[in-house]
Order: sequence, then C-alpha cells, then structure tokens
Amino acid sequence: MQTKSKRYKNFSNAAGSSFEGIDMLREINSAGCRRIKRKTTALAERSKELRCLLSLGKTVDDASLSLDGILLRIAGIIPPAMKYPEITCARIIFGRREFRSKRFKASGWKHASDIMVHGKRAGAVEVFCREERPDCMESPFLKEKLALLGAISSRVGKIIECHQTETALRQSEDTYKVLVQDSIQGMVIAQGMPLRLVFASAPAAASSSASSRPPATPSCAAPTTPT
Repeated sequence: MQTKSKRYKNFSNAAGSSFEGIDMLREINSAGCRRIKRKTTALAERSKELRCLLSLGKTVDDASLSLDGILLRIAGIIPPAMKYPEITCARIIFGRREFRSKRFKASGWKHASDIMVHGKRAGAVEVFCREERPDCMESPFLKEKLALLGAISSRVGKIIECHQTETALRQSEDTYKVLVQDSIQGMVIAQGMPLRLVFASAPAAASSSASSRPPATPSCAAPTTPT
C-alpha cells in the first residue's frame, strides 16, 4: 500500500508539474503574440506616417498648385495618417483663411501645432476626432502622431515663407522694370568679357540705335545758271 501510495503521489506531482508547464507555455505564447501584435500595429502606423510625408513632398513639388491649393491638399492627407482615420479630420489655419479636409467637424478631441513664419506665429495645423473612442479621453494621438503633426506644421511654415519670398521678389522685379522703363535717362546693363548687352531701357535703346546709324551725307544742290 505504501508503494502504491508513493507511486500515486509521484504521478500526481509529475502531472501537476506538467500542467504548470503547459500553463507557463501558454502565458509565454500569449505574451509573445501580444508583443508581435503591438509591433505589427506600430509598423502599420509608421507606414501611414511615411505615406503622409511622401504625399506632402509630392504636393509641394506640384508646380500647378497655388499656395491655397497646396494647403488644402495637405489638410486632406493628414487624416489617413492618424490613429483613427475614419473619424479624423484636419484643418490648416493661415491668417484669416482656413483649409479643411473632407467631412470636417470640430470637436473637443483636438490637437494643434503652431505654424511659424519668419519666427512669428501665422496659424496652426489642427487635428480633430469627430467621435469618441475608448482611449480618446486619454490620447487618441500617439507621441509619434504628435511628432508627425509638428513636422507637418514646420514644413507648412517653410512653404509659406518660400511663397512669400518668391512673391516679394517678383513684385520687386516688376517695380524695378517699371522704374527703368519710365526713366528719362537711358540705362544699359552689360555683362561678361567682351561685354554683352543684357538690358537696355527704351531711351538707351533709342540712343544706341541712333548712334549706330551712319552719318547722313549732306546733299549739295547744283548751282543754277541764269539764262
């Protein structure tokens, strides 16, 4: 009886250890699955952010778009990069103008990043959740999303600065041309060696044209003889 009891006890201990080992393996497997799921989700989010930045670059390079067109398109490419794209909308505020994504609706679940132009605040890039999600009250915007939003607002500021600089340069050139063309005195710009004429205002061009003509030969009338 003692031998059978001892054998049964040993079997019970072995079975218990086996069950504990199985439970441990299940926990390890479950933890591993959770880690893989988190990493897969994180990779999917990083992929969305990368596509957003690539689309932003293509938008800026599109020469057919005006500044307003660029800002409107950027507002539209922000929601797909967010955690909940189906309920996310975006708005870019520049001065008194607003550029909104589709199905825009302001809500209390919001994050914004200032647009700085020449060191001064000129507007903001805003992102809203139109509906509440289980973790919306905590933060529907991961730190990576906030970093993306900051990168977009910084890029928008540079785009506006570049546009303003180009506009000011064109206006300056137009003003300079008007002043030169309306000048009474001639103005000539030449470059290189030997000198090559680059620009000549109207008075200068007329003077140059006149000086390049051969001198007129005086005509002498034959004397008339009295009859």
